[in-house]
Amino acid sequence: MEEVVLKGNVGQADGSAQGQNFTLSLGRSGELLTSEIRQPGYEATYRGTKFSVTFAAAATAVAAAASLDVIVNPAGSGKNLVFCDAVVALTAYTAQTLAGSSVVLGGAAAATIPGTVGSVVTPANCNIGSGNISVAKCYVSATLGTVPVAIRQLAAWCLGTATPGADVLASIHDDIKGEVILAPGNAIAIFGLGGTPADLTIQPTLTWDEVPIGQVP
Repeated sequence: MEEVVLKGNVGQADGSAQGQNFTLSLGRSGELLTSEIRQPGYEATYRGTKFSVTFAAAATAVAAAASLDVIVNPAGSGKNLVFCDAVVALTAYTAQTLAGSSVVLGGAAAATIPGTVGSVVTPANCNIGSGNISVAKCYVSATLGTVPVAIRQLAAWCLGTATPGADVLASIHDDIKGEVILAPGNAIAIFGLGGTPADLTIQPTLTWDEVPIGQVP
């Protein structure tokens, strides 16, 4: 096995001009000292490859081929949709003694562009002003070739009151961090599990990076 030796200075690093070799800064135990100077998502956002979509508020539905809040990565797009995070806002619920359900992200494999779709939602580029357009197709509703299968919990509520407004309506953030990837020719949808999902009215937002097939960090 070939041996690779990294060299660096203990203490402050120097040499920061563009194009200039940079001396690594090491700690007293040989550890590499690093610090972030920008937010983690800056690079993809700056390059115009990060996109976001917010769907209209609607009652949550159970898993079915006729799905709500659908994102399709068309076959032949040449890109993976690498999901960064999701925010699910609870905007209303049906008054009753107890309302409880989970909001789930589901995947539908080998999904072609649906033949029956509702309103189209255009993804926004997170670099405001960028001319880059997302390859993703987003629909308020769409009929997929298969029933989506749950792959990740996004949020859950259990509301113990018969008076709407007595409980605090809130949003829940899920930091997905690339742990869900939508390959070309597949789709995701959002649905409810447990209880009566239709009792909850939600408005979800999802954010993703579009990464060329075969490109690795």
